Amino acid sequence: MLKFISLGSVVLLVVCAAAVRQAKGVKAMSVQVNVKGVQEHGIRIILPTDAEFEEMFFKFTRNQPADVRECIRPLSVIVENRSKHAIVGTRIRWEILKEDGTTFSLPVGSVNPAGFESAGRPDLLQRLGPNVILSGATGFLSNGGRASDNEVLQLDTALMTFRGSEEELNAFNREINNHNYVEAFKLSQKSITNMLRGALSVTVSVDGIFFDDGGFVGENETGLFEDTKAYLDAEYDFAKDLLSQRRHKTEEEILSYLSEVAKPLPKEARETSAAAVKMPDSKARATRQYDFCKMSRAQQLLRMKDVLGASRAIDAAIQRANRPRIELRKLQATKQG
Repeated sequence: MLKFISLGSVVLLVVCAAAVRQAKGVKAMSVQVNVKGVQEHGIRIILPTDAEFEEMFFKFTRNQPADVRECIRPLSVIVENRSKHAIVGTRIRWEILKEDGTTFSLPVGSVNPAGFESAGRPDLLQRLGPNVILSGATGFLSNGGRASDNEVLQLDTALMTFRGSEEELNAFNREINNHNYVEAFKLSQKSITNMLRGALSVTVSVDGIFFDDGGFVGENETGLFEDTKAYLDAEYDFAKDLLSQRRHKTEEEILSYLSEVAKPLPKEARETSAAAVKMPDSKARATRQYDFCKMSRAQQLLRMKDVLGASRAIDAAIQRANRPRIELRKLQATKQG
């Protein structure tokens, strides 16, 4: 179960403790880490194999039962932000290579778009939840949930992954529906442990990290950059469209327009989950995400209309058009002298 793996200048001593205790017969496997282009921008990824991980891990998970902590540990990372900017989104990707040659990709993490509009304002950023890691702070990310500095982990069903038989999946869903999240998480982790039984290697990659100024670093294998850009563009364009219509159309005409935009998209156009496999055509993926986001904004505005009234709801949505469009950019690795 112990093996040294070298990837560039990174050497890891791998001990999958929870997998060993929970699944007899788990074979030795290698674990690689890919942090290309990340360290140069002040980001450090701390893994369960690093000496300081354990103390920091307990700080974030001390509210969870010991058996849950053991389940969480193997697929966990701590992100240390040494940059001058706050992090407003992180996605880590675990890729499991099985003996039969197939791979299972597990991307975990998301972006809080509100972080871009709060850039440079730690007082506002710290209110935005576990996606935000302030400059000089650390954050915790796992397939069980996230936590910011000085917070503890709350299990997040949206991040849980399940791979098993239909009967096992039904049992997992029952626990979710009954709000038994700890039991659901244990079933989720058991399914991953079963995969690890036949795993040859696990690669940990930084799929993407967004800074509050719009900078992005990471592999972007899941299309996180395109998804986020499409969301922000759709939100801004939707507000600009409303502003134009507010000037030239009646309220009734605007509501008719919103009803059209709010219509559910075809099934294939709704497949924009962050955990989906990256589409070969990134432009087509971005278009789907853009349409999905505009639909969601229209649906949200129509719900607001029922509470606030049409005029106030439209005015609130238009406010986004009065602020600049958020520009995202991919950062280049710093050249080494």
